[in-house]
Amino acid sequence: MKNWRKKLKKGKDYKIVTYGACFSADNLRKNIWTEELEKDLNSNGYRARVITRGLGAKNSSWGVDNLNKRVIDLSPDLVMLEFGGTDS
Repeated sequence: MKNWRKKLKKGKDYKIVTYGACFSADNLRKNIWTEELEKDLNSNGYRARVITRGLGAKNSSWGVDNLNKRVIDLSPDLVMLEFGGTDS
């Protein structure tokens, strides 16, 4: 989505889920970029929550198999996907 920030509405809760492997993992390390994204959005008057739901060293087949319970069930407004390196 080219202008996803424009779709944010100030005063509305907005849920962003990051999902993938290394850069979107919630099991390997602290994800500074997702924390900074949430901090930046909220400092600009938005009410955004960024949830990191990926797992390190997983591939896109795992991603498809776990999509419902790790992403869809959260009813996100926006999903950022990151798979690729572990698929090769």
